[in-house]
Amino acid sequence: MKSIIKLTFWPTFLLAAVMFTGCTKGPDSYLQLQSELYTFDASGGENLLIFSTDSPWSVETEPLTTTGSAFAAQRKAWYSITPSSGPAGENLRLQVTVGENDTYSERGVFLVLRAGTREERIAVRQRQKNAILSGQNDYAVSCEEQTLTVEVQANVAYETVVESGQQWIKEAEAPTDTKALETTAHAFRIAANTEERERKGVVLFRNTETKLCDTLTIVQAAWTDPTPELTALTALYESTGGDGWTHNDNWCSDKPLNEWYGVETDLSGRVIALRLSNNNLTGELPDELSGLTVLRHLDLSHNDIGGTINKQGRPPKNGTYSFMDTMHELTTVDLSHNRIEGGLPFWSEWTSKSHKFLDYIDFSYNELDSNLREWTALFDGRNLDLRLNYNKIPTGYVPDIYLNYHSWPQMSMAIARQRADKDTGFMDGAQLPDFLFDDLTTGQTLRVQDICKDNCMTMLLSWDPLQEKSVRFAETTVQRLHKLYHGQGFDVIAVIPKGEEYRRAAEEYLRTHETEWYICSDYRTLSGEELVLPGAPYPSYMLFDAEGIIVDEIYEGKNIPPSFSMGPWQPLEDILSLGFDYYVSLCFYEHVGACKYESTDYSMDKQYELLHAATRGDGVDIVLMGDAFTDIDIEVGRYRQIMEAAKDALLSVEPLKTYKDYLNIHMVYAVSKHAQPRTKDWPADYETALDIGFITNWGLQMSHGGPTNLSDYTQDHERLQTAKVWGFVVNNCPGAGAGYINPPYQPSFGTIGYLDGTFYFTVVHEVAGHALGLLGDEYGLNQTTPTSGAIETIHYGHRVGTHLNLSLTNDPASVPWAHLIGDSRFPDVGIYRGGSNYLYGVWHASPRCIMNSSPNWPYFDTVCRELLVRRILTLAGEEYTFEKFLENDKMDY
Repeated sequence: MKSIIKLTFWPTFLLAAVMFTGCTKGPDSYLQLQSELYTFDASGGENLLIFSTDSPWSVETEPLTTTGSAFAAQRKAWYSITPSSGPAGENLRLQVTVGENDTYSERGVFLVLRAGTREERIAVRQRQKNAILSGQNDYAVSCEEQTLTVEVQANVAYETVVESGQQWIKEAEAPTDTKALETTAHAFRIAANTEERERKGVVLFRNTETKLCDTLTIVQAAWTDPTPELTALTALYESTGGDGWTHNDNWCSDKPLNEWYGVETDLSGRVIALRLSNNNLTGELPDELSGLTVLRHLDLSHNDIGGTINKQGRPPKNGTYSFMDTMHELTTVDLSHNRIEGGLPFWSEWTSKSHKFLDYIDFSYNELDSNLREWTALFDGRNLDLRLNYNKIPTGYVPDIYLNYHSWPQMSMAIARQRADKDTGFMDGAQLPDFLFDDLTTGQTLRVQDICKDNCMTMLLSWDPLQEKSVRFAETTVQRLHKLYHGQGFDVIAVIPKGEEYRRAAEEYLRTHETEWYICSDYRTLSGEELVLPGAPYPSYMLFDAEGIIVDEIYEGKNIPPSFSMGPWQPLEDILSLGFDYYVSLCFYEHVGACKYESTDYSMDKQYELLHAATRGDGVDIVLMGDAFTDIDIEVGRYRQIMEAAKDALLSVEPLKTYKDYLNIHMVYAVSKHAQPRTKDWPADYETALDIGFITNWGLQMSHGGPTNLSDYTQDHERLQTAKVWGFVVNNCPGAGAGYINPPYQPSFGTIGYLDGTFYFTVVHEVAGHALGLLGDEYGLNQTTPTSGAIETIHYGHRVGTHLNLSLTNDPASVPWAHLIGDSRFPDVGIYRGGSNYLYGVWHASPRCIMNSSPNWPYFDTVCRELLVRRILTLAGEEYTFEKFLENDKMDY
């Protein structure tokens, strides 16, 4: 937006005007000027007047427009002339010095130079100080629509530009000037501000030829809602689906606010409480809630509210704010059991002081993910009941101000459990508070501290007796752990939800189950106050040491990032699904010691089940067995569950997935006396059913190349006596595996250490790859060439039909898979370095294959798939042809 004002000023003098006056008296006298004076600018300066004369001379000044005392004052103020007189001479110099002109008018004097009878009058002129003055530079206006008139004084031409705020600042037609010619009035139409924040605009008055400019800043006040609480409640209704609320009595009506469902007001009609728990609120919470400035109690728990609490766009912290920042009277806030994301409200030291009444905060069971450090200021000088369980707040380090808080043990149970995706940690320093509880098992009131002190480790189990999953978990994992470790200082306290229906269900469970652990119904602090203990998800548990310090926590949906998995197509294993046994066993080993439990019931030993039946051919028999599993593992179904998982792993990859109708997968029970294999750390005299091996720093090693007593487990089952493929799962063993490849007419073994995170991958590699496919390892950890023994193993294998996925030459015409090289249907087939654990001197066919032991390649390559199909059809009694392989071949990648 521009407008241009032009003003008329004195003419500009590029050169000083030289005026010649007077008359010559006598022929002998002369006065000759040899230079001129230029017009001085407003900053002033110096100039020389050069002249010649044959007579003594003097100089005086006369005003251009003023006389008398005014002229004398003016002279002192802005110019000087030196010297003022002198003798005759040639090229005489007269210096004129002019000071800065800080006025808005031009000025000047005449120099009257006299020599003898001669006289010269020379004008000395100085330009004015140019200016554009808008008088007041800052204007603060109200939010209403209005006209702002600004007077501008200028002695140069200028234009008017609205630099910012063009949408709401418009220059209107200016009224007629009311002052001198140098003053102009400008009128600006200011639109009404409908936003709840002030806004700023800038208007420039600038010269069109120079940098001369004056700035006018206009700040318009924010709109102030005359009924902010009505606006806040209406916005909440609209943004959270008020028409679908369970109860919305009188909302958005003309009735007083205290008659709206869930709204409470004080005597003056101000809203002091908003309670809409379990009322089917959906959507997001609006910013307008900040209008509830005297609210004391906010309860929107148990709804379906999403979005974030924190918003971006204005202070106080890096542009972050929340609707609660203005609620300085807030005492309790409960937003638990919703879907709220993002960070916690930024409650700094300043906010902590402004919210001095706040003493109860429950944001549990949401998806908040900010750091606990952001709330340290809240602990200064207040008793705070803080509940943040089951969010995504980073676990691990807890600020000292939390750990040193007077009620930290009680608070820690309300914030320790988080569900950050892929994070298996817990909050360091979380501590079980001392409390009393009514035990349904013994009928006594017990003190939890006494139980912890009597044990090395105590499980605090969140348990719902009305939930089938919880009941099954108690019958399996809890019963197993209690039976294995109770004699060594381990106990269980199951905490049920509060409510009579849960109490009755727990009592019914006790009537139908032999239970040796505690079931806690009612619980409270030692002084009888309410206490928060971890609840949902059910089932879940925390482990505490004898001092009540948390050791670990485990719940459904919490995953361990495995060192190997079945790749991106296989989700991370849920650590509750199989009890996460090895991880828990290590935890028990650290705090309780090696398990000393000994089996007493061997009735299931050597029992047999068919997990998957073949429907084509003679059937290819794959036998799965477990070692270091006790009678309790079989009793609670854990043994079978793990064998089922192994079966599922085998049938999940090609070509076994396509040829599953050719496969019989058997399970044979083996009851071990002890619960772990031998190791350098655990007693050497531990006995297991198969004595299959021992654990070293390199993983699982077989003692004898296979179980020496295997015939004891096959003598009653004819098909098992001729089975060529065996898989052994070793309990409480690191996730290592071992494959033992024998000639095709003899049994081959795949041995898997049961570590949850690597289990599926290892089963496929060891049992399907080594034992069934007779495939060699394609990795090369040793940076050397193979030994003579390793070379002979591969040579012999090629003669009898094993290790055909490896080659001792890189000649394309001589490798066992030469017929596949160059086939456009299998572009992955080539020749790559490494195999049989040697990096040099051995080659394999593809850069990506499960036999290369990488979790990123959970599939068999083309060469391995063909060898597996050939082996399956041969064992099933069918003739193998390459055409049959091509007909049904499928790739997992």
